[in-house]
Amino acid sequence: MSVKKEEKQILLNVIDYIKGIYNKENFWSVKTEKLITLLEIDQTEFYRQLYVLNDKIHFSHAVDIFNAQNVGDLITILEALTYKQAEYVFKEAGLFLSNEQRLELMELFLDNVNSCLKNHQPQYEDFLAMYHHTGTAVSALELYFGHYFDLDMVVRELIDHYVQKHTTGFAFRNTAGAYFDELFFRHVINKQDLFVSLELKLRSFLKTVSGGTHTGPEIMEEDESAGKIRDARKIMQLSSCHFTKKQLRHQYKYLMKHYHPDINPRGLEMSKQINSAYSLLLTVSI
Repeated sequence: MSVKKEEKQILLNVIDYIKGIYNKENFWSVKTEKLITLLEIDQTEFYRQLYVLNDKIHFSHAVDIFNAQNVGDLITILEALTYKQAEYVFKEAGLFLSNEQRLELMELFLDNVNSCLKNHQPQYEDFLAMYHHTGTAVSALELYFGHYFDLDMVVRELIDHYVQKHTTGFAFRNTAGAYFDELFFRHVINKQDLFVSLELKLRSFLKTVSGGTHTGPEIMEEDESAGKIRDARKIMQLSSCHFTKKQLRHQYKYLMKHYHPDINPRGLEMSKQINSAYSLLLTVSI
């Protein structure tokens, strides 16, 4: 057996151990002591490598457990320890999402939300009732979006569809679900920014009603709408006001490959702006 095959088999032993303790809630963990045994390496060498990689991973070299939250760091360590197939093996098991998968899932989510928006008929009277109930437009918008758009269901259906089209490992569903939880928690995708086009319509309706000059709910504040679209085009680096969905997607992928926080640790704020801009421009692309 070659060294390469031996290394892959050792990695598969780690995967088998995780699979043996895995459950649907995505609760799995490997203590460092157990990992060292599975890898069949010297403990001193393992901790030496942790020290060397301290500036490339997100936790102290005194870490004593690995799980779904720091699996990326685990892979970095394994690759430094000569287990070069670590990312492939963990990805094959569905325990790790590659950068390409992460970008694809995020783009698919934004596209699916946009489809939901296009199929949604604004319920102006419901929004007005929510406004009177909450007392503020911000609270009413939050209540409205939460009532009419089940983003958790969008995520579940997206993952189901992805699994049907791709070969995925035993843990993929939960790994992908945890990834979206992380995106929302870190506000890489800001839920409120997903509905900018609809928000403008609802705010315009509220303004006309409050001002006593009701001229129809479809009337929007042109300056505000045009300004947001102009700013979004600038973020997406689209020079022309006429662009196709294909051009928009190309720019999204290009920018996210530079600013996605999993790729660029300093790209979090920019990635938020890109996602918000992309969500808005999907509604006006040709």
